Amino acid sequence: MERAPLTKKFLFSLASGLYLVSNCYNSDENGPIDSIFRCYIPEDSDREQLWKQIKQAGADGRLCYIYKNEDEYTDSLGTTSTGK
Repeated sequence: MERAPLTKKFLFSLASGLYLVSNCYNSDENGPIDSIFRCYIPEDSDREQLWKQIKQAGADGRLCYIYKNEDEYTDSLGTTSTGK
C-alpha cells in the first residue's frame, strides 16, 4: 500500500490496474461508511475522464491510498484502529 496526496500528476504516474481509495469518507451517526471515491486505475487514455470524476467527488488534493487490488483494500479494513 502506498499513500500520497491525490494530484493529477500523481494519478497519471500510477500503473494501470492498481486500486485507488480516497482517505475521505462519507459518514452517518455511526461513523465512516465508505470512501468518497475509489476505483481501479484505467489505461492512460481514460485518465482525463477519471480526473474529472475525482474532482467532482471532492477527492482531489486529498490523501489517497493505492492498493494492488480491491481485495488488498478490503483486507486492510480488518486492520484499522477499530480492531475489526
